[in-house]
Amino acid sequence: MVGETFEEVVGDRKKNVLVLFYNSWNAESNTLLGVYNQLAMLLSGEEDVQVAKMDAITNEVESVVIHELPYLVLYKAGEKEAVEFEGEMTLEAMEAFVAKNRAVEEEEEL
Repeated sequence: MVGETFEEVVGDRKKNVLVLFYNSWNAESNTLLGVYNQLAMLLSGEEDVQVAKMDAITNEVESVVIHELPYLVLYKAGEKEAVEFEGEMTLEAMEAFVAKNRAVEEEEEL
């Protein structure tokens, strides 16, 4: 989300947007960032998914209520509500979360 505001990234919702809210001085968050970067690489070929991260301590977003950090949420394309990730934040679990919860545009039959 470098150079873009939170609202610019998730506001349009033409894509599914996966956002990791983290805290840069927390050991768990720092460990997770490496795994999250691997996830971003895996999803880089997916045109309908954008992966973003934001330090929630230095940047506050009024529209997001964070109960604990790290916090992972998927803003689905074309929908107003977001889906919160629950469970162990492993590469496999996060990848499965995106696959299960992303909005997929249906192709029209000719």
